[in-house]
Amino acid sequence: MEDPWKDLPDFNRDLLVDYGGWTTFGDAKQLIETNAVKSCSWEPPYLIGSTRLGGVTFQTKLNLSNPRIPENSCNCSLGKEGLICPHALALCLYAKQRADDKKAVEEMNKLPAEKRKEVYNEVMGLYKKVK
Repeated sequence: MEDPWKDLPDFNRDLLVDYGGWTTFGDAKQLIETNAVKSCSWEPPYLIGSTRLGGVTFQTKLNLSNPRIPENSCNCSLGKEGLICPHALALCLYAKQRADDKKAVEEMNKLPAEKRKEVYNEVMGLYKKVK
């Protein structure tokens, strides 16, 4: 099975702030926290997806053929001007989370069975404390 996040740019905080500024980055984090991202796919060089907020769906397509200078297309007011919007940055954050999750699972699967069980039990114990 092919990695759906293969060759995804490294969306670190500094890069995303460079893309859209601190306010846009903060708004994007709120979209992530409220589970507003409804779809996201990486079709190099495009990150494509949708976010839903207050009954409105925003369709976003971020062209990352030059990851230092992305081109945004979104049906929000900022996106219509070609500016990087919170919806585009939310897709970047979402994609990074999914790619990181996949890497963590791959690393976990490399561990011997006994160690995997130990880590699983530790994580479940922490989960029960939080819940």
